[in-house]
Amino acid sequence: MMEVCGGTDKGLMRAKNEDNYLVQTDPLPLLAVADGMGGHQAGDVASETVIETINNFDLSVCEISPDHMKNLVERTNREVLKKGEENPQYSGMGTTLSCAAISEGKLYYGHVGDSRIYLYRDQELTRISSDHSLVAEMVEQGKISQKEAFQHPQSNVLTQAIGLGKNLDIDRGSVSLRKNDIILLCTDGLTDMVGEEDIADIILQAEEETSEKICDRLIQSALEAGGKDNITVIAAQIF
Repeated sequence: MMEVCGGTDKGLMRAKNEDNYLVQTDPLPLLAVADGMGGHQAGDVASETVIETINNFDLSVCEISPDHMKNLVERTNREVLKKGEENPQYSGMGTTLSCAAISEGKLYYGHVGDSRIYLYRDQELTRISSDHSLVAEMVEQGKISQKEAFQHPQSNVLTQAIGLGKNLDIDRGSVSLRKNDIILLCTDGLTDMVGEEDIADIILQAEEETSEKICDRLIQSALEAGGKDNITVIAAQIF
């Protein structure tokens, strides 16, 4: 049994919301967040395109696996590239994508960009996805610490995104789920404003409440911290 809710806010400094998200529960739980790239044309169209593509895919006809999630992400990339080729005003548009399907007690995910997928378990928040960003590479190379990466001036420089090329190194995998786990998908409008320790604390304070309340509190915290970007959050509680 699962309770899931999603929410989004354009933030305090953006003229429009270029984030989009999906919460689908039938035939299988399918969750996705996409952050259209503000530095490119039609970021909102790119994020809307990937969410529509995922929403229209029939999960009931296939066996879910990490490779399936990879194929699904590749399909969204082809659709965004196609739309950009057919419409000059959309040329160069891009978006992040983090998506997850739940089947037979497992979370299967596919991911490109710097939106994130987290698992909250036993009062600990674990990042499941890996950022495709310049700052993430700097952390991996030991040039900066994880603490220094938070709100780094180059934190929004992506090394991969949907719509920017045909070849993607897609982050995908699976995680076994347990009772009382909380799955969190979010765009960087949350994680650039609220550190992971604070996110964990907010979930801890709200975990006995609804998924909607968790989303609301996280979005509100990002707004209170400055709300510099669009903020999108999906929270799913496993019972």
